Amino acid sequence: GRQIKADRADGAMGAGSGVERGMLLLLALALPAELLVAPSSPVASPATPPAGALHFPPGVFVDAAQFGAVSDGVTDTTRALQRAISATIGFHPGVGGHSINVTNKVLLLQPGVFSVSDTLAGRDASGEPQCYMTLQGSGVSATTVLLHDMAAGFTDAADPKPVVYTASCKDAASYAPGDGESGFKNGVFDLTIDVGRGNPGAVALDFLGNNKASIARVKLIGRVGSGVVGLSLVQRWTNACEKLDCRRVCC
Repeated sequence: GRQIKADRADGAMGAGSGVERGMLLLLALALPAELLVAPSSPVASPATPPAGALHFPPGVFVDAAQFGAVSDGVTDTTRALQRAISATIGFHPGVGGHSINVTNKVLLLQPGVFSVSDTLAGRDASGEPQCYMTLQGSGVSATTVLLHDMAAGFTDAADPKPVVYTASCKDAASYAPGDGESGFKNGVFDLTIDVGRGNPGAVALDFLGNNKASIARVKLIGRVGSGVVGLSLVQRWTNACEKLDCRRVCC
């Protein structure tokens, strides 16, 4: 698997660890153990959205529920969410080499807990890495992507695996799949990613972005002994993001 370097603190993720800059950039988050009190899976979603949840007019975004995704905190909704992602990403070269979004769609995650057992990746239906992956939650206190406890593939800290992964469209034969300089308009907004328990190899968010890519109002939750990295930026070549405000990426 891809090698990921990380500063570690107390064996968990949180705010306040170091940042390594250069060709590879990584923000590793360390959360004090006394703050790790929230339960992991299964977590039943509230019958009504919490106060302060964001609401959007119908039809503005593509609702993940249209693909069968449920946010009850119990049902494994990985496949449905991946279908939704694959249907709302992708680009093709336009006039003068400028990229054009094939779908021009943003994927909306309604309030609730989306329980997953595998990576949600920026890939199309054929499995090819694609850009224009935009996840829009309903608020950090309203929408959570929760990794199952002791999920297969997430238990080895020496072989990190992301819960959410954004990619570049293929733009050079020398780049590994998913790497590149065409991570256009990848974005994650207004949600929480929780690595669950017993997942020491989990990376909450493995992000690659270029040009208009953004992360804002995102909460990453780690637990004692679970989670090797909160936000990973080691993919080649993340650069020139429009908004990567680490003050708004927190635990």
